[in-house]
Amino acid sequence: MIFSLGGVLAIAIAYLLGSIPFAKILVHLFAKKDITNEGTGNVGAMNSYDVTGSKLIGIVVALLDIAKGTLGVYLATLLSDGNFTSIATSAVFVVLAHNYNPWLRWKGGRGLAPTVGVLLLIYPVGVFIWLLMYGTTYIAIRKNIHVAAMGGIIGSVLLILSAPQKFHEIMLLIEVQKISQLHWMIICLASLLFVRHLQPIREFILNESKKGGE
Repeated sequence: MIFSLGGVLAIAIAYLLGSIPFAKILVHLFAKKDITNEGTGNVGAMNSYDVTGSKLIGIVVALLDIAKGTLGVYLATLLSDGNFTSIATSAVFVVLAHNYNPWLRWKGGRGLAPTVGVLLLIYPVGVFIWLLMYGTTYIAIRKNIHVAAMGGIIGSVLLILSAPQKFHEIMLLIEVQKISQLHWMIICLASLLFVRHLQPIREFILNESKKGGE
């Protein structure tokens, strides 16, 4: 049996944690606005800042979204007795619920903050790799944060999948039975991020095309 009762419970709790829309709650409380209908409509830290003009709100939202990812993984390690499959699935479900929130008619964020949160307890070097690739892409291509985020996502996956097994064994904070388990978790998380970044990338390409036609 892949999932124990504790593992199933951990996944359910992770999903519920991921579905807490901190951006919507805080923006409504302090700015009396509905973030799903303001700015980009994205339920995340960046849009919270754009809609309210408050760096503090943006930072608090980011920290809370990171925290729900970390808490989801931490509880999964306790409830599943360290079973990596259950922990990795919980990590994915935190981000899934954040990106496609069941309480907000499937609107949500782009998943970067909760992904950072889950990786901090499982594979923190993944955060460093993403930041490295993000910075490289940001400098190289038009200094656009969404293009940089996409570059970070794709570049991170390629680097992690091509890294030797010994590297993963050193960097992982939770023991895995097979490195392929880590690979599948990274691919699932990256896929959730990739899909949610497609719209701003399309808008960027459209804007660049208009500029080129002027």
